[in-house]
Amino acid sequence: MITFEGLLEFHIATCKDCLQDFCASLTTVLRRIVSQPLWQRNTLLLLTRLFTAVFRCRPTISMESVHAWLLSSDFRFARVMNTEVFSTPSLRHTFSLACLLINCARDIVMAQAAGELYALIAGKLTSSDAVQKDHLDAWISALVFVSSQASVDGGLAFFRPFLDKVFNLTPKVAILILEKDSEEFSANGLSVLLHCYRFRLSKKGPRHSSDQFLIRHRDRLYLAYQSQDPLLRLEALGVVEMKLCSSTLKDFDILDLFADLVELSISTIPLNLRNRLAHSLHRVSARLVETVARASNGRPEKCTQPGELREKCEGFFMRLFDVFLRSLHADSVPDVLANSLACLRSLVETLSSCPASVNWLQPVSLLTRLTPSPGDRPVSDHLATVASKLFLGMWSRLTDNRENAMVTILSTKLLNATPTETIISLWTTTLSQLLCSPRPNVNVVAPHMLRLLLHASPPLSTPADYGLNPARLLTLPTPLRTFWTMHYLLDRLESQTEVAESSSTTLTGGKYSDGLLVVSVSGPFYALLGAFRSLLEVDRIVSQEGKPETSASVKLPLCCTEMRMPVEWLFQNPEETSLTLDRRNICDRFLALVPRIAALCAAVVFHTSPEGVLVAPNNFGEFVTLVADKAVAATSAGLTTPHQTTSDPKLKGSTTRSSTPLSSVDWDACVRRVMSEPEYLVVCCWRTVRELSAILGGSLIRCGWHLSRSRSEKASASQWLTVKRLQDIADFFISQLMRSRHPGAFELTASGFENFCDILLSLPKLEVEKWPERWLSIMVADLTGVEVPPPGVCPKPTSADSLESSVDSDTVLLRYLCDTSSRVYCATRRSAGLPFFVQTLLVVLQKTRKASNLLSTVISALLTAVNCHSESTIHKPDMLSSSATLSAAERRLHATNVLRFLVRDATVGPHLSDHLEEILKCAIQGLNSSLWMIRNSSLMLYSTMMERIFGVNRTRDCDSKKNRMSSSVFFAKFPGMRAFLLQSFEESLRGGRSPTIGRTKLFALLNLLTRFLPPVQSATSDGTIVHAFLPYVFASLKSCAANTGLNLEQPTLLLLMTQTTASCPIRTAASFKRSTVNLMTCCSCYLPTAQMQPSVLSCA
Repeated sequence: MITFEGLLEFHIATCKDCLQDFCASLTTVLRRIVSQPLWQRNTLLLLTRLFTAVFRCRPTISMESVHAWLLSSDFRFARVMNTEVFSTPSLRHTFSLACLLINCARDIVMAQAAGELYALIAGKLTSSDAVQKDHLDAWISALVFVSSQASVDGGLAFFRPFLDKVFNLTPKVAILILEKDSEEFSANGLSVLLHCYRFRLSKKGPRHSSDQFLIRHRDRLYLAYQSQDPLLRLEALGVVEMKLCSSTLKDFDILDLFADLVELSISTIPLNLRNRLAHSLHRVSARLVETVARASNGRPEKCTQPGELREKCEGFFMRLFDVFLRSLHADSVPDVLANSLACLRSLVETLSSCPASVNWLQPVSLLTRLTPSPGDRPVSDHLATVASKLFLGMWSRLTDNRENAMVTILSTKLLNATPTETIISLWTTTLSQLLCSPRPNVNVVAPHMLRLLLHASPPLSTPADYGLNPARLLTLPTPLRTFWTMHYLLDRLESQTEVAESSSTTLTGGKYSDGLLVVSVSGPFYALLGAFRSLLEVDRIVSQEGKPETSASVKLPLCCTEMRMPVEWLFQNPEETSLTLDRRNICDRFLALVPRIAALCAAVVFHTSPEGVLVAPNNFGEFVTLVADKAVAATSAGLTTPHQTTSDPKLKGSTTRSSTPLSSVDWDACVRRVMSEPEYLVVCCWRTVRELSAILGGSLIRCGWHLSRSRSEKASASQWLTVKRLQDIADFFISQLMRSRHPGAFELTASGFENFCDILLSLPKLEVEKWPERWLSIMVADLTGVEVPPPGVCPKPTSADSLESSVDSDTVLLRYLCDTSSRVYCATRRSAGLPFFVQTLLVVLQKTRKASNLLSTVISALLTAVNCHSESTIHKPDMLSSSATLSAAERRLHATNVLRFLVRDATVGPHLSDHLEEILKCAIQGLNSSLWMIRNSSLMLYSTMMERIFGVNRTRDCDSKKNRMSSSVFFAKFPGMRAFLLQSFEESLRGGRSPTIGRTKLFALLNLLTRFLPPVQSATSDGTIVHAFLPYVFASLKSCAANTGLNLEQPTLLLLMTQTTASCPIRTAASFKRSTVNLMTCCSCYLPTAQMQPSVLSCA
């Protein structure tokens, strides 16, 4: 384009005929450009370069001359309504041309190109003399006119990039719109008006503008904020926020305007804009606090009215508090409650950090002055009422609501104003009822409630009972209360584990646990583990010595930062505990419970159909029997040694009685007697696995390794954790990912496994850092038969300790791969946890930059497995493993599923550019398989590849043009795809009459073609890149009509509309109807001129 512009300037400067008029050569260039469709981006770019050269060489050219030149080049001005107000035809042409460019901006791809040309002509008119003033008014009036029309394209969604380009290149346009045409905008044009004003407040425009603009358009701001367009709401709130934050506060009416918008937002703003509202409130509040602090420090020059400032700001903040608190009541709408809590937290956090010179802005001080009748009601009662309103958020099912309410209560210290009886009641209810509730919407409240009440002041009275009970825990200070609360939770977990292990019966020759059902409805594991995990969540990053973050920094849990409990208490008991301590430390007790709980939950999550596990009474009618998978129950016993206890006499008696197999006559009766809510059992098991994974991959294990060793220590073991402990944790993660069949279990286990592998890689002095790479090598070799990495690349252990850890790490995975009854490979459920296992290992190694060549080797091995069509071509491992019985189709299925996960991953996916072409070919070839499972997995891989190559589609009803690519660019990136697609079309059309083969593949091929845009040089190209596909498209139409159930009309129509170039009658293609008959009649225009293969002609 730069060369094109330079040649035009040289021609105009040297051509004598171009001094007064335009020569025939230049007119021919313009005629050739405008003959192309204006919706093509290159057409607008060429026009911009052409007029840039003309305006630079002939600065005195008038708009009348431009119009005459365009008309001589056969350019047709669009007919636009409302042009009668202009007195001359030239002004009408100016108005029509501007409307045409603005309408081109409705296409997001064309917005910036149209804005550049619009700004070029606007800049020419603004720099001219008064003669062109009428043309400038007509040019800007077109923007007002088009933006004020009702549109279904999203309003500001398409105007934003266009306006940004215009305002950045010609800032005077925004000033003229605000000064002359601001009253002409209708309700549909408010987005453009607000964008203009916001631009004036930005760095591109004048930073100081009159406050009366917002006050004068107050009603329009209210109207914009009540719109259904979320972008318009953000624009209305943004202009007021920017005005308050970017200039000196001169008119306090703007504060009232912002408060009105916030009050209106509480009841109208949707969920996705809640954080934006809270951020705006934070910025405005911080700006006001800064302004008041400057005034109080004797710097009144920063504020024009220091005497009135304190009164106005205090009234502003008190009004906001009143608005938020009035929205907190038992009958409040959930969205209103959530908005109020989010804004209240933002306001409280801002005011809590105000300087000491303006301590009257502290939240507690403002809430105290907010008391309706100070003489009739004590201040403490009013604060207690405010606290009770905030506690409504603590009972919400939304995590954000509970978090916002908890932070607000702690920041305002309203917990001290709550009556002691209320604190005791809430504490007892949390530990005795919330933590034991089987209902997920109830026990989810317990973690935040527990964290909040751990900060409560101890009551004055001390109970006589000195045992570990809720009443006694509340009398301890916060650090000790936290320590003993964690032991209390572990006691409850041990008790529930003993109940689950003690009661058992026999069904059809297999032993199954009945106590697990009792636990799932009386006190599920995941509820207790969720509260335990909430105290171990990461708060912030500190180093060992308490200094700022360094390379040796570790993540401390909340119990150590928020509750001020020493981190050593997690791994060793303190000397002074206030209560009799006859227990092991917290970490050891928890790690001892993990294998026992995991083995109990394995009966459900390892089941071939976990969601279909039923609970039925046995023949005696007294106990409940778990109808589980016998193979799972037989192999899950190896996870741990059973811990049978008989502490409960009732449960002891139940263990001696065994049930007999149910007869077929009684089977229907047992099904009718199934418990009314059997889903509690499945929920208990998979959520328990989720909580265990989150804790084992969290700060507890990281702190146990890093904080127990000094920097100079070179020992290979920790004083709190050992390598054997890490092997047990690795065994838990691998068993869940290899054998779990519940999506909630293995999907969430992968997150914890990633954190655990990150911990392993952070221990360079131990051999455990080699574990992830060894696991990946073993897993890929077992699946594909290819060594990854090659044996010579694998690190060789030298010392005895490293050799032992390396061998044990291999044993952890081989234990499951060599067990033919463990059923590691799952042909259903999209290979279950296998793709997550490989993906997690590659992601961790990629983040640490240890997978430079490993990733390419793994992808090549997977592609080899996908391309294998016979078992003889696949290498069989020497040892007996679960993969030895896999067929070639099953290996191809698992390899395809693993590839899909790797392509979709945000860390690994961007590094697969060298393999995308081969992966796309494998996906398309898999669609032609006779096996349904291969076609299904290949179709999902194809869909993932479309997102990786063309981007994620953000629109709902149709494909966005952002998610398309020029055909020339696509085939330049993937040079082998053009021949492959042509061959695939022939194969699909030959097998198109099959009931299975060819249908899905043909649709995928046409879908891929619809994602192509015309070639980059379509304005001067004949489109030979895509013409070769047109015969196959028309042949596909006949195949579509001949096969019922295969509807390809819509993608075919879209292909014709997007791929037809200037050499084809595009207006005819645009008028096509959806029916196949009309489409086939148009084929006669193309078939005689196309070079088609004989096989294609026979299909057509």
